[in-house]
Amino acid sequence: MARDGMFFKRIAECHPKFLTPHVSIVAITVWAILLTLTGTFNQLFTYVIFGEWIFFGMTVASVIVLRKKRPDLERPYKTWGYPVTPIIFVLAAVYVAISALIGQFRNAMGGLLIIIIGIPAYFFWRTDRRGIKFSMVGIGVALAAGFIRYFLMAGSGGIVRGLIFGIGAIGLIMILVGLAMASRDKKDKTGVS
Repeated sequence: MARDGMFFKRIAECHPKFLTPHVSIVAITVWAILLTLTGTFNQLFTYVIFGEWIFFGMTVASVIVLRKKRPDLERPYKTWGYPVTPIIFVLAAVYVAISALIGQFRNAMGGLLIIIIGIPAYFFWRTDRRGIKFSMVGIGVALAAGFIRYFLMAGSGGIVRGLIFGIGAIGLIMILVGLAMASRDKKDKTGVS
């Protein structure tokens, strides 16, 4: 993603001597430490399993879609038992995701929110418009504050709760300011006053 310009460029760097992605290894390690310190194993497990099975199912479903939409593509690997095998796998993925949703609703929603936080990040790196970038950061901040409040620190109160709400409010303000900036930038480009 970083090589494609969809994340911080520095993350894509490789170490000159060892040829390893040392910056991304450190970033992933910091992220893993943060997740480990803020949740139980069961929470983290549900976040990952719920999200993984959604994407496993979508990946296998794409095999079926591509076979229908692009029958002319070269297929270096033939799916054994096609179309029965992919359909059974997609149904199993739906079953696992729904089971996690029913059995661990709160943690499954936490995993889904982590995935949703990635959407504004995608649009942030996709656009060159400053206002839209600012709004996307605001959306990310507001979603992150909501995640922290409702999934990691649900029982906390007082100053911590106020701080989290303040961060969420800052995110909402950033969204509005970014949209105003984007609107002004669009008017400046079109010459409409």
